[in-house]
Amino acid sequence: MPRLRNPSALLALALLASLALSCASLAGAKRESALRRELNGYQLPRPLAAVWPDALRVLSERGVQLVGRDRATVGQPEQNTWGQLLSKGFETREDGGGRWVAESNADGERRRFRVQGTDLGRGTSIVRYVSIQAHPDDPAEDEARAIDLELALVQRVDPGAAARMLAAAPP
Repeated sequence: MPRLRNPSALLALALLASLALSCASLAGAKRESALRRELNGYQLPRPLAAVWPDALRVLSERGVQLVGRDRATVGQPEQNTWGQLLSKGFETREDGGGRWVAESNADGERRRFRVQGTDLGRGTSIVRYVSIQAHPDDPAEDEARAIDLELALVQRVDPGAAARMLAAAPP
């Protein structure tokens, strides 16, 4: 491999690499923004009770450990008593107004996931996922919508709609 001895050439190479990374990051942000818009206007074509097991499976298939009875729903082994007591997560519960919510156990990176669903009637529902990141020296937690999980659920429940969303988003 040739050695670059010219400081100007090294600087130009570093700037070019930085620009390439910035462009890739911008393209990823545009894609996520477009998918977010598509998902905002989308309703799952099934009632919440019918789609909820799939919503939990999307988490389980990514190695996320669920809590309580939700574990049995997706085939995870039963959680021991200590695990239940020490978990910040919780099994599915009704939140009023046709809304359900569940929260997973934290993973090795102190991240857990909340899944929230609302039955809209007429055989439709919406489901949102939120990533919750804890920090070792700070009680505050960062929450962010998990678009990738929402898209995975749409791919499972309504593959045609997911394909249209992906086609409409920039590469």
